[in-house]
Amino acid sequence: MKIKSKISAYILRGSATALLVSCVIVAVSSAINVPSRHPKVPAPENNAALGMNGKEGVAPAAGSAIRSARTLTFADRVAYQRAIEEIYWRHRIWPKANAGAKPPLDGVMSHEAIEKNVEGYLRNS
Repeated sequence: MKIKSKISAYILRGSATALLVSCVIVAVSSAINVPSRHPKVPAPENNAALGMNGKEGVAPAAGSAIRSARTLTFADRVAYQRAIEEIYWRHRIWPKANAGAKPPLDGVMSHEAIEKNVEGYLRNS
């Protein structure tokens, strides 16, 4: 009879310990996954294209960019379009069937072609 009560005590103590450990694991995992109340938004960087500076907030910056009605020169537009085309070209996958190496963007698209694209965008907008 004493052996039976000892076994029951071990089972009870083990169950209580397992329950306590489970509760601690749930509490710790919940604490890790809880986002903070105020998400930290990184400060906007200087961005001349959008008319933003680092001191303006996100919403006021968007509003000021719309209200400022800053017009870009044709050369600025060509430079921005060139940057966009470079990114497209860098991310283009070169086919394996083409044995040669991928040429630089200058070899595929001339400055005049980019200017022509910008003129078309301005005409259509």
